Amino acid sequence: MTDSYTLSQLLKFVVKKPHKHYRIISVSSGIYRNPKLLKMASECPVCMNCQRNNNGDVVAAHSNQLRDGKGRGLKAHDYRIAFLCYVCHLELDQGKDMSKQERVEMWEEAHRKSIGWLCESKRLIVK
Repeated sequence: MTDSYTLSQLLKFVVKKPHKHYRIISVSSGIYRNPKLLKMASECPVCMNCQRNNNGDVVAAHSNQLRDGKGRGLKAHDYRIAFLCYVCHLELDQGKDMSKQERVEMWEEAHRKSIGWLCESKRLIVK
């Protein structure tokens, strides 16, 4: 069972050995960006929605909700991601088979599983 985290808890996550060229922007000064966090999607063993094995097609799918920093032409914060395969990501962003509420619920569940996997696999540590 995975737990959900508050914004303040997520901001305390530290990526192991961050690259010196990665620029992380604090939430107070703009949108949080962390390329290394996004790249960790490629290490995830399965899609966190359909559970298909990762054959190189699992990516970090950003939230599509305004409350997560999403805006016109602007992706949400990098800590509001779910590790989804190409098919699930496409269905989430462009599919016609789910209502808006179903999309939100699908993404939220995949997000909780993604954050849980990052913590349990020790790819993210809390200081």
